[in-house]
Amino acid sequence: MRSDLPTPGDVVVYRRDAPGSVYLLSAFRHASRLTFHTHDDAIRDATRIAATNHVDAWYTADGQLYRSIARHRAQRLPLRTAA
Repeated sequence: MRSDLPTPGDVVVYRRDAPGSVYLLSAFRHASRLTFHTHDDAIRDATRIAATNHVDAWYTADGQLYRSIARHRAQRLPLRTAA
């Protein structure tokens, strides 16, 4: 699994250009749930929601490149085989 991309359930802040930027907060690949008018408010809430739900938070301006803003997902341990 790539660590430079969100996984289902992660929280993502999407920037949408309009007259003045708008920031949409949603679960990765789901319909947007919250709208913010400032970058700081969107990042603050994404980080809080990710921590509460033990997932990661990401930011993207174009839907192609994602920047990690918080890591709260438990790391998966490798499967162990019987010796």
